[in-house]
Amino acid sequence: MNDLNHKPRGIKSIYIKVVNYLLAFFVSYGVFQSNSISLKLKNYYIIGLLFLGLCGILAFHVFSKDNRLYLLPSKKRNTIWNYIKPIDYLVLLFLIINSIWILFIPALNGFSIGDAVSEAGMLITFVLYFPLAILIRLKEIDFKFILKVFKTSTFILAFFYCVIWLSGAIKPGNIDTVFSFFKKIPFLIVGEYIKGWGIIRFTISNTVLLGSGLLLFFLEKKPLSICSALQIVIYVVAILGTFLKSLWFGILTGIAIIIIYSICLIFSKKEIAKKQIKNILIKSAYITLIVLILDVTLFQGAVTNRFLNSFLNTGGINQNCEEIYFPENCPENSFDAEEDRKGAIISNNIKIEQTKKLVKRWLESPLAGFGYGSYIPNYFRSETQLFVYEMTFFSLLMKLGIIGILAWLSLFVGALVLVVKSDISNLFYIIMWTAISITFVITIQTNPLLFTANSINLIIFLILFGVYSSSIEQTSEDIK
Repeated sequence: MNDLNHKPRGIKSIYIKVVNYLLAFFVSYGVFQSNSISLKLKNYYIIGLLFLGLCGILAFHVFSKDNRLYLLPSKKRNTIWNYIKPIDYLVLLFLIINSIWILFIPALNGFSIGDAVSEAGMLITFVLYFPLAILIRLKEIDFKFILKVFKTSTFILAFFYCVIWLSGAIKPGNIDTVFSFFKKIPFLIVGEYIKGWGIIRFTISNTVLLGSGLLLFFLEKKPLSICSALQIVIYVVAILGTFLKSLWFGILTGIAIIIIYSICLIFSKKEIAKKQIKNILIKSAYITLIVLILDVTLFQGAVTNRFLNSFLNTGGINQNCEEIYFPENCPENSFDAEEDRKGAIISNNIKIEQTKKLVKRWLESPLAGFGYGSYIPNYFRSETQLFVYEMTFFSLLMKLGIIGILAWLSLFVGALVLVVKSDISNLFYIIMWTAISITFVITIQTNPLLFTANSINLIIFLILFGVYSSSIEQTSEDIK
């Protein structure tokens, strides 16, 4: 096979740089945009433009005289088929199955295809996976560049969350004032954010990425620096300010996986293992300390109270009274432990009731479900999007059935197998991939965040990590 890892020249070099800038914009915009704040720019246009740009780089290889990449399969020539792997077919099968559940299954069950597209339309982003995967294997796209842009963008996002939350903590109503200002900016589309009830909180759809950003600090091999320590504080304030319990539990689980890995390293005699153990434990202890200090100071004990209320239910609160969920006299933008307790009870009761109804509906069509965009008649959680439910797994089960759930499960298992079978010898990167993936999965379990651009981009990012790790010949030291 010819060496395709050559330095591009002339027009090709300029073109690749332009596409890389476009890719950087796509990655960063995928972090910053949300269902509450976004540019007046259709995601489909950005996806289409980037797809054409990536295919253009492949075209340079196909029509190049030197190191040409042939389209037709051949044992003697270097063809594009040499750079297509089993995981690519799995992703393609995943898209085909989901297309059926978007275009056909809903119609067969009397639901709107338009609603199905509205719910799961962002899956179209997966078309970018194919040229990206091939170009990463060709070494025309550097995954470390994507990782760097993602890390930088998530930190800026965390800083934004800190500023917004602190503004609300300083003066009640400030967050609404900020959003009113955003609504006056002509090139922005501004919606609503999740407000607190007995707490000060700020949560929008890209909250799901904060956990990944924080866990990426464990990838750094160097000791905890002052700069990293300050960045972690910003992440922790941002994450706590969301008061999103599923995000908290997801991060706790992710860090627990990393700590268990470090404990297992105690039996290793390698010097690098000892340094890694020390690095992991110091960062874990530091994050824990920051959380405890912030809870008793800035957050006035609301974090502990939120945790203690995680599994409360009934308690004399009428779970069927939707009107008391956000009453007019609700103490928004203020700390009130008793009101937060009531809010937790009502929220938990709604989730319990919703789970029962979703499971009952699923049993009516256990294999194929009812398709994307489907919903339970006379049971809605949104007046504008009838198909939206907080309990993600049970919602998917009702809509996709066992077959569709297996398609999603196969995608994650296939990506994990790709990472495990890669040439990277260090188990730590497999552990990190697992920790970030589980953090994400737990975060979306009680929030309808799976089909946002943020979540879909993160899933593709995780699969591409496996593609990159399986395409390099170096050891794990190559990933930094």
